[in-house]
Amino acid sequence: MSTASKKKFTSASEEKVFPHKHCARCEKMVPEFSDGYCSNKCRGIDTIKTSRSKKRMIGWIGIGAALAIIVVILLLSTH
Repeated sequence: MSTASKKKFTSASEEKVFPHKHCARCEKMVPEFSDGYCSNKCRGIDTIKTSRSKKRMIGWIGIGAALAIIVVILLLSTH
């Protein structure tokens, strides 16, 4: 077997990386069994941003619905 076909990392000093995922907010390494955040701070920031984006989306849907109703009323009132 040639040396090219051996594993790329064969030295004993090579650092091993445990199975992990990354924080949903800051991309730091967190254990695989965690909830996806490295700290309560990141979890809180992500929760606030998520709730703000949901409120913003509901607002835009409401504005769109109001405009649609106004257009329908104007179209029906001209006939």
